[in-house]
Amino acid sequence: MIFTNLIQTNLRTHTFGKQVEYYNRLGSTNEEAWELIDENTATHGTLVITDHQFEGKGRGGKSWFMSPSKGLAMSLILLESIPVEKAGLIPLAAGAAAAKTLKNWGSSPTLKWPNDILLNGKKAGGILCESRLSGESIQSMVV
Repeated sequence: MIFTNLIQTNLRTHTFGKQVEYYNRLGSTNEEAWELIDENTATHGTLVITDHQFEGKGRGGKSWFMSPSKGLAMSLILLESIPVEKAGLIPLAAGAAAAKTLKNWGSSPTLKWPNDILLNGKKAGGILCESRLSGESIQSMVV
């Protein structure tokens, strides 16, 4: 609970992070985010966070493993309608935001488009966006 309060206190946004779901250990933050959406317990901007992800999803079906307490895995739930033609901007914005955050913490990240975050030339993280369509718009997205 202290961890979620710390996150909410330090966020500089009025939209994202009002609801924070923290787990000590989680298979995949994206999978948990979709479960929260399906259960109708998530709100727009909910963050799903863990510091031990053992079945994370990567691009092209690859898996992403993160050792306990060696990083932070998170997924952001977007529940507002997004036009399909604008959806491609979201992973770019997420990558830029992650890089800016790391830079603010004293790191020197680089981005390898479309979705990799590098530190000292090695992959430190990535951006994975999954969405559900309804007609010409995306009704829900997990970033």
